[in-house]
Amino acid sequence: MNNYSNYQQTYQNHIDGIRALAVVVVWLFHLNPYLFPGGYIGVDIFFVVSGYVITLSILNDIKKEKRFRFLHFYKKRFFRIFPALFFVIFFIFLFYLFFGYLFELNYVSKIAFASLLGLSNIFYIYLKSDYFLENELNPFLHTWSLGVEEQFYFLYPILIIFLIFSSSIFTKIKFVSFLRLICLTIILLSFFCFFSYGNKTIGNFYSPLARFWEIVFGCLLYLVFENKKIKINPIILSLLIISFILIIFFDNYINNIYITLIFAVLFTAIIITSNNNFLDKINNIYISYLGKISYSLYLWHLPVLYFSKIYFQGILFILVNILLVLSLSFLSYNYVEQVFRYNRLAQKIFLISLATFIFLFFLFVFYDFRTNNNLNYKSYYNHKVLNITQNIKNLNLFENKFKLSSRTKWDININNQRLHKCEYSHSTFKPGAGVDRNCLINNSFENIFIINGDSHATHYYPMIESLNLKKSMYLKTYEGCMFVPDIYVIGKELYKNRTFKDFDNCQTYISDQIKNIQSLDNDFTNTYLILSSRYTAYIEYSYLTNEDKEIFDLKKIYKLIFESLDSLASELREINIILISPLPEFKYFPFSCFLNNELCKINIAKDLNRIKNIDTILNKLADKHKNILIFNPHNKICEIENNTCSMYNTKSDILYFKDRDHLTIEGSEYLGIHFEQFINENIRTFN
Repeated sequence: MNNYSNYQQTYQNHIDGIRALAVVVVWLFHLNPYLFPGGYIGVDIFFVVSGYVITLSILNDIKKEKRFRFLHFYKKRFFRIFPALFFVIFFIFLFYLFFGYLFELNYVSKIAFASLLGLSNIFYIYLKSDYFLENELNPFLHTWSLGVEEQFYFLYPILIIFLIFSSSIFTKIKFVSFLRLICLTIILLSFFCFFSYGNKTIGNFYSPLARFWEIVFGCLLYLVFENKKIKINPIILSLLIISFILIIFFDNYINNIYITLIFAVLFTAIIITSNNNFLDKINNIYISYLGKISYSLYLWHLPVLYFSKIYFQGILFILVNILLVLSLSFLSYNYVEQVFRYNRLAQKIFLISLATFIFLFFLFVFYDFRTNNNLNYKSYYNHKVLNITQNIKNLNLFENKFKLSSRTKWDININNQRLHKCEYSHSTFKPGAGVDRNCLINNSFENIFIINGDSHATHYYPMIESLNLKKSMYLKTYEGCMFVPDIYVIGKELYKNRTFKDFDNCQTYISDQIKNIQSLDNDFTNTYLILSSRYTAYIEYSYLTNEDKEIFDLKKIYKLIFESLDSLASELREINIILISPLPEFKYFPFSCFLNNELCKINIAKDLNRIKNIDTILNKLADKHKNILIFNPHNKICEIENNTCSMYNTKSDILYFKDRDHLTIEGSEYLGIHFEQFINENIRTFN
């Protein structure tokens, strides 16, 4: 056992400097992902540092105690991670009940529970969430990385014990060599999962199988270099730092997550093992302290960002965010982290209190569930969350004043099922399906309105339903699918990750719907096809490609969209096609808008400039094809004379939008008045 004498646990200040760097770039990324697109690599830096420090800690403990204290390791990790995590989630969840968006309570509560169990990353995989597409409606999004680390901390000691008992002669040389070999194997296997199965569950962005290679790289780094430092040429080091800065600001141009993450891991490894005076100079007392409170800062930064985005704007938003995050991090570090990490009495009180709470909680749930035995577990949970929502509505700022939850909720049925059942997602899409009779309301064989497109088509259902016209309706949409044949859409981050799962689904859906349109047209006298998609968002935030994933340039995109819709109009020349031009889109959500009416508004001229190319294409199509008409909802919502457009009409008390770009039911029904006039004026043109 004396052979472990080289493993001295000397406190390494530069580790705090690296942690400070990691948490700051993640914070910047969440503050403004467009200005700091590469800031997400701060999490990957944390992973490498965690592996390095945890291996240092374990080997030092073996050297000091002459054995590996298996349970002691778990105890240390528990009190290092859980008290602060519990405190932040408990506090934020309570705050959310009174000041958050109650419509999302079910989702947020599940994420909170999953985070406490160290399983939020698994839950995100289950939900098929995309980290880069998530918005501020989830204050606990960042807990996914804690889930990955906790899962590693659970498995790593088991590996250590296995190696100890597997070693015939327990010496430093054999044990450490064996551990190095195992770590290298894990790195290769994990990276293989990430690289080769990025579009599958095991290689998912949140998957521990695809993330362990970064943590284990940190483990291997310590096993190879121990406490030794390497002199790095200042020029090479300067180039690395410049490259790091460039990635933070221009990662969207690199457009390859594998290159970015490999660089982040190697950069961290070099900084950890570097013996350079420059790094010591910049790692002053303030940066070192920022590194010490980095865990608390990481826990607080996103929830604070969530609420500060609601209540503050502009420079005040930045100042309040910085002040609150630093203040709360200071308090939780000194009065939660440090107390429960080192004070044994506080640890005992915490464990007893937690055990008592869990026991009483499950006792209540068990009894209450037994009294509601007609519900399954999922229905029981949803039922309870709904009850909580109803009971605290009058105490919640938005619900009490604006009834926001009910006004933004899409509580619509079609044939005794939720409307969303008629909207495909990547996980529910079924290729080759014919007409879905559950999504067909057959009230008349004279007129049928067919709604196709993405979610920007779905939200016109109440508009069509409100028509005082004897009609049938059929809705089949696909979330995230631009209804333009032969043009493939893939998110820029997904393309960078080489995640091409479901790449063909949208085009398959379009082909299926064209067949269904033609089939339905045979059964009705007049067929009206309503097509709507969020064209501008796909062009701005995604890559538009051909079947071979060859990216189109911007000039070619508009030409191809016209040609594709032109061909579609010719193919469906017997069908009356109504193309709906883009709606206005807003910067803030309705809850921000209600607090500050100025946030409800956008400049019309700027927004019209955003959609002018698409409007030009749609108008050219209408000029060319007699079976095409254009309905423009933009000028029905916006006040051209004031050059402003608002998501909330204060005079009529109409909330047009439920988020930044989707209509509420009342907003859709409001457009129904104008759409009916549009139909009455143009129906003869069609027929």
